[in-house]
Amino acid sequence: MPKITLSAASGGELGRLTRQEAASYLGVSASTMADWHRKGVGPASIKVGGRRFYRVEALNAVIINK
Repeated sequence: MPKITLSAASGGELGRLTRQEAASYLGVSASTMADWHRKGVGPASIKVGGRRFYRVEALNAVIINK
C-alpha cells in the first residue's frame, strides 16, 4: 500500500499515512495515537522501516464507529 498525502486521504484516496498525518486526519494528537497503540486500542497500524503507518481504511473505520 503506497504512502499518500493527508490531502489525498481527505479526498478519498486509499493508502497509508504517517502517525502525525493519521492524527491530523482523526483530529487527535500524535501522542494520543502512540498511547492508543501502546494500549492496543484505536486503528490498526503497520511498521515499515522503523516507522508506524496507518491505512486510511482503518482510520475511516474509527471515524464511523465514533
